[in-house]
Amino acid sequence: MSLKDHINNLPNQRLDMIQELAEITCSSVNAVYRWMSGASIPAPLKQKVISKHLGKSVEELFPEVKKKAKKKTNNRHSYSSH
Repeated sequence: MSLKDHINNLPNQRLDMIQELAEITCSSVNAVYRWMSGASIPAPLKQKVISKHLGKSVEELFPEVKKKAKKKTNNRHSYSSH
């Protein structure tokens, strides 16, 4: 369950949770909304803080991070030397 899915499943606590995540990561509420929408990804340390706070793995909350890391690794190996 991604961060967005997790927060959206808290209908009565959604805004409180967004505010809470902003506070524990020393980020703005707007930043949390950007993370939820996928427009940006929190720094690795903030991912760990969020993961611990929500009791979910970083990979589960931020699946796009794993995809981007895998893509970078694949791109590094795609160059051929001449």
